[in-house]
Amino acid sequence: RRKTLDQLILDTRNSTENLKDKLEEVDDVLNKKAQERDETLKIINEDLSNNDFYPGLSKQAAQSKEKIEQNQKSYDAFKTDAERKISGYKKDKVFMYLVNRNFKENGKPKSLVDKLDKWVASIVNYKEAKKDYDFLTSIPGAVKREIDASQQKLDDLVSQLKTIESETGEKYGLPKIIEEGNNMGKKRQSILSDVERLDKDY
Repeated sequence: RRKTLDQLILDTRNSTENLKDKLEEVDDVLNKKAQERDETLKIINEDLSNNDFYPGLSKQAAQSKEKIEQNQKSYDAFKTDAERKISGYKKDKVFMYLVNRNFKENGKPKSLVDKLDKWVASIVNYKEAKKDYDFLTSIPGAVKREIDASQQKLDDLVSQLKTIESETGEKYGLPKIIEEGNNMGKKRQSILSDVERLDKDY
């Protein structure tokens, strides 16, 4: 029984040493793959910088992205302020009554109610208030549509850039290098799991 236990310990030690040797080999390959990847990326970047279209598209995309971000910030601030002001208008029962009645400042009164509406409108300065209300309710949507249209154009630019990047990467074998590196990474993780299991058993 003692001999069997000693043999198990020896086998475990040998297995652990073998796995550690394999781990060193895998780490060496991973380091070489990382170096190959970095060198390939450098070549790809040089190729892209000399591309007839890529630099211009990249600059255009960066400028568009910055402009969209600025417009989005302005839109968010305006929308917040507009919602606050619109809320104030909606709390004004007289104003909203005229809005819901679709009151027209220049409309000719056809009934006593119309005359009373016109009189109330003059008191609450409805004409100016309605102009401001319409502005607050319509502009945010128009600005948002403009931002969305700009974002779509940016997405198209980014798509073109990614296509050029992908084609250039394929040209220099980058996908294969990355795949090989990922596979070695998985192999390394598997070896580490085996080492950990043997350590626990030991």
